[in-house]
Amino acid sequence: MGRDGCGGVIGWYVDNVKAGACKTLAAATVAVVDATEPSTFGSASSVNVTVSGGSGVPTGKVTLKEGTIVLGSATLDAAGKASVGLPASLAAGTHSLSVEYAGDSTYNTKTQAVTATVNKASSTTTASAPKKVTAKKKFDVTASVAAAGGTPTGTVQVYDGSKLIGTGTLANGTVTVTITKGLKKTGKHTLTVK
Repeated sequence: MGRDGCGGVIGWYVDNVKAGACKTLAAATVAVVDATEPSTFGSASSVNVTVSGGSGVPTGKVTLKEGTIVLGSATLDAAGKASVGLPASLAAGTHSLSVEYAGDSTYNTKTQAVTATVNKASSTTTASAPKKVTAKKKFDVTASVAAAGGTPTGTVQVYDGSKLIGTGTLANGTVTVTITKGLKKTGKHTLTVK
């Protein structure tokens, strides 16, 4: 604001006025496909993302999240597409994920939900036990469980035929199960470890 140079007799004037227009960003469409649905624990997979719109090909970055945890991100290519990796360590089960498009100078931000299913990995179990034991005397069964993508955890069960005779919890993929009551009957027994 300033005076009119006439002692304010005529009035006040306004200077340095600039006019501008607000730019409205266009809406983007985000399409998401889990490339390997379902995937398997221990095997890396990916989510394929396509961002499109009516005002040219969108640019920028997309981010894959589970809740607030960032699983990965990628930059859109010249066709508006990107592939975001899913970590091999993603736990088995169904995951509710979201893909967030960051927007650019033309397009607004956009979030799209996607569901990813991870199946349990197959495992290999090896076990050993004494070839000969005394009836009704305790003995040990040692088991090791291995799987791709990590060290298995959980419980191991020992069966004599269809009868459960002992359980143990894996530690670093191995466990020693003590069969405290032994085998009640003499003769040949086939033990199964699960």
